[in-house]
Amino acid sequence: MGPRFAGSLADLARDVTAVTVAEDPDDPAGPLAGYCCWARVGGYREQGAVEVSDLIATGVAGRSALLAMLGSHEPTARVTRFLAGSGADLPWLLGDDVITVVSATPYMLAILDVPQALAARGFPRCVAGTAELTVSGPAPVGVPGRYRLTWSDGRAYVEGISPAPADVVADTWVTAGGLALWYAGTLRSAALRRLGLLGGDGGPDELLDTAFGAVGPVGVRDYF
Repeated sequence: MGPRFAGSLADLARDVTAVTVAEDPDDPAGPLAGYCCWARVGGYREQGAVEVSDLIATGVAGRSALLAMLGSHEPTARVTRFLAGSGADLPWLLGDDVITVVSATPYMLAILDVPQALAARGFPRCVAGTAELTVSGPAPVGVPGRYRLTWSDGRAYVEGISPAPADVVADTWVTAGGLALWYAGTLRSAALRRLGLLGGDGGPDELLDTAFGAVGPVGVRDYF
């Protein structure tokens, strides 16, 4: 397995035509306002395209400047393609009518070990609190059970609670699939309840949504 991220500027630029950076006009010597990795592919006009693998900006001004740079290719490359994760928020700036999903590869996610999975996942450092819930099947062996989740200092601490879930039902329950959606930050508690993946007492919902940062569909760069 290779490195997760480029180790140098040369590595970053190896597979792209250019890396364009955006500076803050009020502080040109300060931190960059954003950068864009892009490649020119195909022929000209309708056959030409600009493929964007990364577009990262710290604010609207930097993002707008980078989008304007990409748009300047329109006379010779009529299409701009954004790879997963590089343009997830573009409809807010450009409008839904100019954004078209070309292809998507949905993926599957299952939690195989609740304590280990949550311990390895990062959480906002501002989240502090405790929630108890039952994870119900069908699920991998060892996953269904009753758990106490405690968040502190950006980490989650998980302990199993006796008796077994067959003997007691926690006030809040979630299916194994619902837990995976939480873990991925894909759906909020209200949506899980509408789908029948979450039930019982809704008291912990706000804490769980804040902890898992559920904001909507998530783009993943790679799959297997």
